[in-house]
Amino acid sequence: MLDEPVIPLHALASISTPQTLKLRGYIEHHLVVVLIDSGSTHNFIHKQVEKVVHCFVRVVSNFQVLITNGGTMKCEGRCENIKLQMGDYHLKSHMFAINMGGYDIFLGAEWLHTLGPITMDFQELYMSFKQNDHMHTLRGLQAGAPSTISSHSMEKLLKNGHHGVITQFNAIQTIEPNTLHIHPHMQQVLNRHQQVFDKPKEIPPSRGEHDHSITLVLGAQSSNVHPYRYPFTQKNEIEKIIKELMEAGVIHPSISPYSSPMVMVLKKDGE
Repeated sequence: MLDEPVIPLHALASISTPQTLKLRGYIEHHLVVVLIDSGSTHNFIHKQVEKVVHCFVRVVSNFQVLITNGGTMKCEGRCENIKLQMGDYHLKSHMFAINMGGYDIFLGAEWLHTLGPITMDFQELYMSFKQNDHMHTLRGLQAGAPSTISSHSMEKLLKNGHHGVITQFNAIQTIEPNTLHIHPHMQQVLNRHQQVFDKPKEIPPSRGEHDHSITLVLGAQSSNVHPYRYPFTQKNEIEKIIKELMEAGVIHPSISPYSSPMVMVLKKDGE
């Protein structure tokens, strides 16, 4: 059974980060753009490139690729024995076929683990490694200076299959809490029921016959599924919330074989 591969969100959005290396490569004389990033667990190939090079695709049913923002995307198959050339280095590897952004090939930890000691220079944009007593050096593509284009030119690029990110910046005026106006009658209601809006300090008392419970069918077995993965960027906030709830006595440790996923949702104020 295959482990669920993980791919960073910036790879799908055609965004390079300071910890990535973008370079040119060739598959059967077809020029491809390769992104190298250890944030990915496996190697990936764009579905359009897979169709051009006519590689053998092993169909994988009900297979999902995890995105580092917590989402998933469908993967229909794995291309077998892709032969990729980067400079004087030749790679033969399996790659999952998915729809990506502006990259054709994405090489992750699956390939990097096979190289042994690696020298990476993200300022000069190159990586070096030794295999079979030969030192390989792969040089990344230098980013060109940004330029302004017209909406007509942008429309032509998008029609030709190019990808891009369009952003619009607006000034946002913040409202301080002390400037909010509350009607006097509403304030009286809030003051009268202040305990309703206080943070809970213990588990709610028993409600007798109204207590909620889930009764299992006699002989039912607990299900066995993959653990729910959350993005690393949410790790600190989740641990902070759990610690606060533990200290407040609202939750307590459990050894139950059943669990439910935790989903983080932004509030309207962005917190």
